[in-house]
Amino acid sequence: MGVPVLVVAALLLLSGLPKIADPRPVAGTMEWLYDQVSARWRGSGGSPVDLSRPGRLLGLAEVGVAGWVVLGPSWGAAVALTLLAAGFAAAGLVGALSDVQVACACFGRQGRPLGYFHVLLFPVWVGAAWCVGRVEGFGGLDERLLALGLCCVGVLCVYLVRMWAALMPLAQHRRRAAMRVGTVTRVAHGEAEWLLPR
Repeated sequence: MGVPVLVVAALLLLSGLPKIADPRPVAGTMEWLYDQVSARWRGSGGSPVDLSRPGRLLGLAEVGVAGWVVLGPSWGAAVALTLLAAGFAAAGLVGALSDVQVACACFGRQGRPLGYFHVLLFPVWVGAAWCVGRVEGFGGLDERLLALGLCCVGVLCVYLVRMWAALMPLAQHRRRAAMRVGTVTRVAHGEAEWLLPR
């Protein structure tokens, strides 16, 4: 299987899993998009809607397409990937035409603002979909499951690195705060008191 197919599957997993775990960030983005589109078409803001369930469904769709791309690469998987990419590009276009910037929430809470960058990525996604459609079914189911497992391990490694990068500053801050507390009196077993200087 081609490397582009595995990269596409890994990106879809990275994008879909946070939406399944916590759909609130992408639901907020989708609500903003709904308001923007309804304001342009109807001339007024849309009514408040709860899009947390569609946000989670979007994550499930991304994970499903990732599995489809690896386990059964075909033109059907390519079309599904193209439809997802068209949705991303349309959201980017709405963001680019708006005066307000909103985070894309592609990979969870953080993300660049929706804009022309997402529109320019559409041809890249279409090229990746073409690769998915052209790739021949390689080996048996064992090899495909192994490839999907490698994608999942890669995604897990990325999450672990991100978690470590988020926790390290907190640990350093706690260590510095503990050092700034001041003089602490400690008593060792059977010994006199001693002071820990600042």
